[in-house]
Amino acid sequence: MGNRARRTCALALLGAGLAAGSPAFAAPPQPERLDHEHIGRQLKVEAAIGARRTRSAQPHPRLQTRSPDGAPLPSMRHPTVHAQSSAHGRGAVGWSADLTQPRHEDRRRRGDPSPPPRAFGHKLEAGTRFVFDVYIAGNPAGTAEAFVAETKPDPRGAPPHGRPLTKLVGRATTGGVMSMLATVTDEMTSWVDAETGAPVLNHNVVKRSGLMAPYARRETHSVYEGRGSVRIVDRRDERVRKLSKHLPEDTLDAMGAMAWVRSLRLEPGERASAHALDGTLLMRIDVINRGRKPLRPMPSLGTALGLGDHNLELLEGTVTRVGRHKTPKPDARVASFRTWVSTDDRRIILALESDMWLGVIRIVLSRYDGPQASSRRAHAAPAVRISGSTGPSAAAIESAASGPDAAPHSAGPR
Repeated sequence: MGNRARRTCALALLGAGLAAGSPAFAAPPQPERLDHEHIGRQLKVEAAIGARRTRSAQPHPRLQTRSPDGAPLPSMRHPTVHAQSSAHGRGAVGWSADLTQPRHEDRRRRGDPSPPPRAFGHKLEAGTRFVFDVYIAGNPAGTAEAFVAETKPDPRGAPPHGRPLTKLVGRATTGGVMSMLATVTDEMTSWVDAETGAPVLNHNVVKRSGLMAPYARRETHSVYEGRGSVRIVDRRDERVRKLSKHLPEDTLDAMGAMAWVRSLRLEPGERASAHALDGTLLMRIDVINRGRKPLRPMPSLGTALGLGDHNLELLEGTVTRVGRHKTPKPDARVASFRTWVSTDDRRIILALESDMWLGVIRIVLSRYDGPQASSRRAHAAPAVRISGSTGPSAAAIESAASGPDAAPHSAGPR
């Protein structure tokens, strides 16, 4: 072994001895291994502490569920039953005594019950026809027609098994200067109860062309499920919308509302009100009798029918668009009307006026056909009304599919 190799071996032995004996060159201590169970417990404790901090930082929870009648649900912050002091003794004490006489805060909106209008269906006699000339701001604007087509007996028999129905037909078309701007044809067929006048089925078709025509054809089919409920299928061109509505019990359809106004027998100053469904819009009609008022100028047909200042009364009213709870719409315009009706049994509508943004619209009678002799019959007293929705029968559903000309029959009395 050479000298160089011996020196290298000696240096290696010296370094190994110094490293083994000196604490400065000792290996660093290894960290203690944590048990997996200990780590799991620590994580659970930290999660619980974080959850408590989150709950303490958040406000008290409050239910935000939407109520179908527009009523806010009670707050969970305060108890529903409140304790109250009493000077006299009670049989129960504490919460038991408070539960015997709870003090609730009921915020639900309940509409006032609306009694249905007086029965007027028996006054609708088949064959009665009214044809009117329409004027807007003194210019001819078209024609309008209302016709009591027929009264059909119920195949199920007489009340209470079945109820006869009356068919009402209406039609309006534009003409004159209005036809130069737009052409509108409105056809309506209604089936109402032959005794009470309650609506059963309504079918309306509107065809429009020309300026300001949002659609070319609109077809609205309404099936009334007793008092206070209706199902509507609204078709505008290719768009179809189906909806159901809860209505006041005094709601009539458009044709029935006109027949109801004609049948009113009010004393001077007496008022009457009802609701009407025009398409999908709910309206409230308020009518007041102004007594005997002359009509100027008197239509020539009125003179031929023997009408004059002595047997004409003026009915004034307003038509207001309302919401579900019978409250007026804040942005809706209130329309007013005036109509002259004969005081005899014929109840002839001689003229009707209403205010529009284009001017005063005036409808003047141009043709009147009296009822058929076969339609004059003795009517029994109206049956007892049963409130609520009775639901349509199979015949009503089949008639809704077949069209408005088929006579539907409701499943219950109206």
